[in-house]
Amino acid sequence: MNKSSSFAIEQLHLPVTNIVAGLKRKDYFVGTSILNVKIDTTHPVMSGMLENAKIFVDRSLVFTTDEGFEGSILTIYQEEGSSLTSGYMLGEKYL
Repeated sequence: MNKSSSFAIEQLHLPVTNIVAGLKRKDYFVGTSILNVKIDTTHPVMSGMLENAKIFVDRSLVFTTDEGFEGSILTIYQEEGSSLTSGYMLGEKYL
């Protein structure tokens, strides 16, 4: 799904940026890991979810919103402490 996200962003001119695009593996890498995230439980799509959740990540992209973004951010990486629960990660600062 990672490359398909980039394809959709480019083709649909979406106002989001993959902030880890172009980084070398020695600077950013997350392979088959479990990370902690915060969920926006007030959004109907996330109804019933816990505020804190764990997600499986395998070389996933990291997005930020650009000017003109009008959507909703449903999930963010935790801001304090390490997001890593299990696995291996380099460049956590990019989350």
